[in-house]
Amino acid sequence: MKLPCEVVRDLYPLYEENELSSEVRRGVDEHLDQCGECTALYKEEIGFQDIFQQEKMEELPPKKLDDKIRLRFKLRRMTAITFILLTIILVSIVNNYSTSREVLGDVLNAGVYRSVETYHHMVESVKEPGEPNFDFYVQDLFYDLQDREKFEDNLNFLEKGKLRKGKYSIYLEQSAFIQTLETLKMKHTTGTWDEVDKRTYERLEEYVKDFKIVLADHANKFRHGYSSYLQFVDINKFTAFYEKVNDLTYFYNRFHVLPEDMEPLSKEQLANNINEMLQVENEKVDFEEASPFNEPVGSYRFTVNMDMGEVRGVIDGYTGYVLSASVGISIPENQKDLSEEKLEEIAKQMLNAHFGLSNRYKMYSTFNTNSEHVVTFGFKPIVGEYEMYFPFEGAHQISIAKKTGQLDMFRADHQALLTPELFDLKPIVNINQEEAMDIVNQIAEEQYENRVRHDEEEKVYTYDDTGIVKSILTGKYVVAHVFKTRHQERIFINAENGEEEVPYFYFP
Repeated sequence: MKLPCEVVRDLYPLYEENELSSEVRRGVDEHLDQCGECTALYKEEIGFQDIFQQEKMEELPPKKLDDKIRLRFKLRRMTAITFILLTIILVSIVNNYSTSREVLGDVLNAGVYRSVETYHHMVESVKEPGEPNFDFYVQDLFYDLQDREKFEDNLNFLEKGKLRKGKYSIYLEQSAFIQTLETLKMKHTTGTWDEVDKRTYERLEEYVKDFKIVLADHANKFRHGYSSYLQFVDINKFTAFYEKVNDLTYFYNRFHVLPEDMEPLSKEQLANNINEMLQVENEKVDFEEASPFNEPVGSYRFTVNMDMGEVRGVIDGYTGYVLSASVGISIPENQKDLSEEKLEEIAKQMLNAHFGLSNRYKMYSTFNTNSEHVVTFGFKPIVGEYEMYFPFEGAHQISIAKKTGQLDMFRADHQALLTPELFDLKPIVNINQEEAMDIVNQIAEEQYENRVRHDEEEKVYTYDDTGIVKSILTGKYVVAHVFKTRHQERIFINAENGEEEVPYFYFP
């Protein structure tokens, strides 16, 4: 039997243990007789370790190959982990989305629909007999706010994106809405509705009716289980209701007109008004539309870069009156203060430019925390001997820098009460203070009898002032006698006809 060297070397352990068959052993012996190298290995046991090491080295893979194998294992492990995490995230997203759609469906079917039913009842109560208590609906409107917040929170990101682009989002200006209904009710009871009242009421009915149809359509889309998850809310139809109602009530309360009957001034005219007030010429004015949540509807934020500093403010787009302005100016150190008379003259010049004519306001000094550097004057619009009535002082202020005579601050938070028509008023006073007090006592007694809780102080009114107010009933300016209780509840009596007046006040 002829055996190769590799086999003979592998058989060495069995040869020594005498565990080979006789035929194989004879073959090994024959090989050893002929191969000196294998004989030396068998007799001296030298060389086996070198051969083993060599074979081991030959079996070891190269380092690059080893790194590739390790990297492959890592990649497989990372891929598996990533797949598991993505699966968890995807399942979580799907679950959250499905939950949001279900909540959205619940809100549409219950919450928001209930809110629209509340709007419907409030509008219908205007023509119903008796005295509706609109405050009764305040709690329902509070739930309405909660439902709308829940509705907004559960929209998907595409729907939220469209919602953010809207003018009012899905926000109802509740105080303006209630004020409109109270005015309509009051005039309907006295039979004094005009065309604006009639059309305003008809539109409120129409808007609520249309919105109920929109809600019914969406409620139907979101009530069919899994298929509802693929449905989208028509944001434009939702926001249209709130935008229409908010605009309608705003223009009704402030101007007693329909929205389309008010034309905003051009930006060129607004820029000219700002330049005239600042007493500069042809300064570039940058405009940005202001949010109706923070400023009167149709207002603009403006910026003017001037030598004295950057002027920032807000201007009413319908009247052209500046509502606020502030100037970032540096104060010279080595310059004497101007006299207060000179500063008052400068302030008057600015107000003259603002209102167009002189003697349209009453000025008085007032306190400013920055009095070291500026002097501040309060001012009230005035027609004849009657001032514009405000519930509190400090509504209108102008500050002038003592050293430079430049505008520092202008604040007319309630300037939204004013329109140029104010200064066309011809005050008529047919009812004196004592006669107005008798009328107030009758009104207070009726209000007292209609209240569930009776507090004697609620019917004790004292004279407060006689001034000019903007009437919500007619949209015109009138002279009114004002009476108030200890709790600051007020009754206004029209000085021309002795009727109870409803004034428009704007609180930013």
